[in-house]
Amino acid sequence: MGFWQTTGRVMGQIVDVRVDKWVGFDRIRMAMGEIGKMTRTITTIDQATREETFEEAVKRLNLTDAMIEAQKRQFSILVYLFLAAAIFIFCYGTYLAYIHNWNGVILSIALTAFSLAQAFRYDFWVYQLTKKKLGCTIQEWWHSS
Repeated sequence: MGFWQTTGRVMGQIVDVRVDKWVGFDRIRMAMGEIGKMTRTITTIDQATREETFEEAVKRLNLTDAMIEAQKRQFSILVYLFLAAAIFIFCYGTYLAYIHNWNGVILSIALTAFSLAQAFRYDFWVYQLTKKKLGCTIQEWWHSS
């Protein structure tokens, strides 16, 4: 045996020279599989399990008119809360742009978009409760105002 072969065999016993164990390819592969599963779960739209009218849903859930009105008030409060948050965050983002804090600007844009999306969500629900119709389209909501 040569010097290099013996040295390589001894060093191989002291230090694991297999790169796949260092990097952890099996863990990376497992993590990528989990990310793929989460992406498919997030991007898949759930289909409605039942087709029902507003009146059928009210009967099924045992709701009263007072309960529906209370829910409309709560959703309206949430609409105004999220709109106020969006305005505040947008103004703060403008200030951050003024002082050149670009990471904060990016975050404030994302938070403003999230707040506006939540405001739209609750306002759309208020619209559906007001019209007493499930399955309204965004175009109906848009043209109602």
